[in-house]
Amino acid sequence: MTELSLLDATAQADLVRSGQASPLELVDAAIDRIEKLNGELNAVIHPLFDKARAQAQGPLPDGPFKGVPTLFKDLMCAVEGDPYHQGSALAKNAGVRADHTDHLAQRFLDAGFVCVGRTNTPEFGLVPTTEPEAYGPTRNPWNTGYTTGGSSGGSAAAVASGMVPVAHANDGGGSIRIPASCCGLVGLKPSRGRTSLGPSSSLSMEMRIVSQARRSGKEVAGLETIDEHVAFWREMLERDSESLLVYTLARDKTVTALFAKTRAAWTRGDVAALSTANASLRQANPGIAQRLLDRRNRRWVDRIEAEMKTGKPTTIVAGAGHFSGPGSVIAILEERGYKIEQL
Repeated sequence: MTELSLLDATAQADLVRSGQASPLELVDAAIDRIEKLNGELNAVIHPLFDKARAQAQGPLPDGPFKGVPTLFKDLMCAVEGDPYHQGSALAKNAGVRADHTDHLAQRFLDAGFVCVGRTNTPEFGLVPTTEPEAYGPTRNPWNTGYTTGGSSGGSAAAVASGMVPVAHANDGGGSIRIPASCCGLVGLKPSRGRTSLGPSSSLSMEMRIVSQARRSGKEVAGLETIDEHVAFWREMLERDSESLLVYTLARDKTVTALFAKTRAAWTRGDVAALSTANASLRQANPGIAQRLLDRRNRRWVDRIEAEMKTGKPTTIVAGAGHFSGPGSVIAILEERGYKIEQL
């Protein structure tokens, strides 16, 4: 069984098509490898073994990877009913489960993949290491004293150690590319706009790219630098209590004190305390989310102007919040005298 788990995804799919192996045999081989290695590596934080075995024994979509086991990173790529914690102690303590299946996850399943679990990630994918307080660090299979990188370190460690031949990951500032480099893999970051973020597109920023870490293939380079990504997400620690985050600019003493309370509650995983702190913060500083978005949009326009001054063609891809309505990128460019043609 271990030999089966070390084959790449196309080879495993060929075995199923030719009748030399069943989907259940492949899934069992992956589970066996995870059970042997995960105690040391901590790559898989939500085992879904019973569900995977049941799916492998039932009818599967006749896709190109029918019966091939895989893992989904526990950040985006949600599947209805499965745990979905995004590296957060708050979500872990609250026992959060996905209330819908993301389009990307459905595409993987329609291709015939069988998901055997979800992998470790830093809290909300904010940093280029995989060491969340909620689940602890993922270890590099080549040397457990070394980092896997992040934020897709769980998926990278799983593929590098042969738990599965391919795993889901995502990348906004290196979160596929960094773990792939650390773990000796090829990480594919597809072009922007190539992968749907539905049906929860409002939860994503313009840099969110989704793909998989794998043992062979071709990497696509990204445009956002790691420093920009991390700085932006530190600034964007902002969603209301229902989304587990809070909006704040922390510009005055009252807001700073309230923000400290939200961060403490968030770190403890205290849902009730976070809800109370968030309500106080919104009352103290209403409209803070829109102001932060406006600030981000003006930085975008500065970068766009700099690109246009080089004389090179400029293509912009971003979320709707950046390109429509008052204070949007389009509005700011028009304020500065540009004529905008939307294709």
